[in-house]
Amino acid sequence: IVKVYKEKLDTFREYNRELNDDSNPTKYDKLPWFEDVEEQFQYKKQMVFHGPPGTGKTYGALNFAKWWIDRGLDEEKDLSNAINRRLKMVTFHPTFSYQDFIEGITAKTHDGELAYEPKDGVLKEMCEQAKQAYEQADSEPDAPRYILIIDELNRGNIAKIFGEIITLLESDKRLGKANEMKTELPHSEEQLIVPP
Repeated sequence: IVKVYKEKLDTFREYNRELNDDSNPTKYDKLPWFEDVEEQFQYKKQMVFHGPPGTGKTYGALNFAKWWIDRGLDEEKDLSNAINRRLKMVTFHPTFSYQDFIEGITAKTHDGELAYEPKDGVLKEMCEQAKQAYEQADSEPDAPRYILIIDELNRGNIAKIFGEIITLLESDKRLGKANEMKTELPHSEEQLIVPP
């Protein structure tokens, strides 16, 4: 394994250099393993890339996400706009929490009075946007594609960050599936469901 890793290291470094040197958000490299990943992704709806640091996991995930969103677009659609609206990335770290990811409480002042209001996290925002787009589409294959990339997944406290929604991520628990599940969120008391 170490020998193969060392043989591939220059290739991985080149991928990372190209990613850092090119600021065009719509440019992506189509890597040879994308079709295999897409097949698994369509089945499971999520995946984890793992390996040593510097081997192109983030590079591969970002390129796959752009490629996959691009494949779901009609030719006249704008890839830049689609990527800006439908591709999000967060990085987990030890202090990243449920409040950042799902929803929390924020303090605001209204007419000099302090009020506490629910504030949506990145996953809840994305789920709501994707659900609305899914419901407006003619069919599931026609629905716009949304991707949330979680970088450094292992650095966060998974149980603390995902809370009760961890089960909703399973492909058969998503909107329109056989075992569809919703959960009521504690702060807003809204129902959350993960779209397909």
